[in-house]
Amino acid sequence: MTDKDKQEIAEILTGVLQKNIAICPNGIDKETAELLKEFAKAVKSGKKTVYKTIITAIITAILGSILIGIKEFFSR
Repeated sequence: MTDKDKQEIAEILTGVLQKNIAICPNGIDKETAELLKEFAKAVKSGKKTVYKTIITAIITAILGSILIGIKEFFSR
């Protein structure tokens, strides 16, 4: 194999790699992948917010019930 043959093979491989490097096998391009990452971050953040809200509501209900019970106890 001569240097010319090696050069031709290198050019062919370089051309093939340049065409196929940007294409994902699943058909997801770079912009779509970035959007999916941002969406996943938003969902994760949303879950944390929902959990905090539920816990706050439960604690508020418990404290409210205790305060109402104390008020009833002293109003008799």
